[in-house]
Amino acid sequence: MKNHICSKIEKCIHCGQNHKSSSLKCPVVKSFRTELTRKILQLNNHSTPDTNLMNKNIIFNSTNFPPPPPPKSSTLSINPMTIKLDELINKLSEAKNHLANLEVKHDKFEQFILEKKL
Repeated sequence: MKNHICSKIEKCIHCGQNHKSSSLKCPVVKSFRTELTRKILQLNNHSTPDTNLMNKNIIFNSTNFPPPPPPKSSTLSINPMTIKLDELINKLSEAKNHLANLEVKHDKFEQFILEKKL
């Protein structure tokens, strides 16, 4: 590699043609992939009957499994921050109600003043 002078022409290391060595155009890569696919399919076809035999010998019985233990804490954990937020929301709701009452009283007072001026 140290003595290599690049000609900037692609040349496959497998077959010497003008494509990258990982190209699907390469007959060597094509042959390798074909053989690999054949082997994988062959392995899958041979393992299928064994798997089927194993599955036929398995009988599921739910009594063979103990029930899971109860949860250690409830899913609704009491978090101090959650409690504070709930209190704050309640206080804001009360303040909103008081403001609504004040608005009604203010409107009535304005109406009263307008009637007195006439």
